[in-house]
Amino acid sequence: MDGEKLKVRLYHEGKLIASVEVIDGNPVMDIKDAAAKRYLHDGMSLKDFNGFLSRRAFPNRHDQGTADALRELGLPRYDLYEILKKTHGVMLHDKISLDLET
Repeated sequence: MDGEKLKVRLYHEGKLIASVEVIDGNPVMDIKDAAAKRYLHDGMSLKDFNGFLSRRAFPNRHDQGTADALRELGLPRYDLYEILKKTHGVMLHDKISLDLET
């Protein structure tokens, strides 16, 4: 992800709670609501931010389940950012969603 342009908006129940822009390899947080602090924090490293994003998608495994999910999403290969663009990082256990711009 180094060198790529990435902007992420984080929502809780449809309300914008944070915006993140990766600038020169560093995530710059604009936390708008305390709810975002469960997931993000000022000074978060790029590695930790990428870890947060990775946990919002299905794992990159070489199995039939992953192949089926990629096919259903219309993706030729595992690409975290493309998966998150299509799924918005929605999980069953919380009310968080993401919008990604690369």
